[in-house]
Amino acid sequence: MKDFFDGKLKNVKLGSKRKTDKNKLGENSKGEIVLSTEQVNLAIVGCGGIANAHYNGFKALYEKGYKDFVITACCDTVVSKAEVMAEKIAEWQGNTPKVYSDHKVMLKKQQSIDGLCNYTPHDVHHTIVLDAIKAGKQVSTEKPLALTLRAGKIMIDAAEAQGVILHVAENYRLAPKERAINWAINSGKIGEPRILNWLDIGERKWYWDWRDHKEIASGGWTIDGGVHFSDLWQHHIGEIDKVY
Repeated sequence: MKDFFDGKLKNVKLGSKRKTDKNKLGENSKGEIVLSTEQVNLAIVGCGGIANAHYNGFKALYEKGYKDFVITACCDTVVSKAEVMAEKIAEWQGNTPKVYSDHKVMLKKQQSIDGLCNYTPHDVHHTIVLDAIKAGKQVSTEKPLALTLRAGKIMIDAAEAQGVILHVAENYRLAPKERAINWAINSGKIGEPRILNWLDIGERKWYWDWRDHKEIASGGWTIDGGVHFSDLWQHHIGEIDKVY
């Protein structure tokens, strides 16, 4: 949950483990977003593939007592995937999320949704995210943000105009190895970095479903995996000054 509300404003504070009915987001005197002790209603859009990794994270949080959220809806164009996800969630959450095949219908029927988690293929990220933003929902979306710079900027501008959080679920920087690297750099243990090289050798030989289709996934591994590493570079050594 902390990562979900990271957004542009860093330092998100979780509330207690007390269960209540509605969600409220506010700011403390330091300008930090504060999640109250009341629950956040979440919806999952895209219930295959990577959604299962996020499912494991939600389940782990719930089992450790962090019940600041409740998943109230599952949506997938292949409705059977949404049904399976909803059934799995019900096993530990205690109630079953409603199932939808159309995110627009879901947003219209369940206006109590506070946050939308988008785990769909790349080509529909901008469409689903913009619909959620227009509906006033906080949004966490899988990477990449969008297939083009223009689409990404439209999404960011829309979130700022609406006053909602737009968060990209970038997970690499949370890995123990990367956290250790970041500590070593920022604490000065290895001195000042002068150059960074990325060498990626070898390609898979198996078919990877929609990720192998340009019209859906766009730029191959550069877009699909490269975003992980570009995020790590900026996380470890700072913002990029110039692109050649």
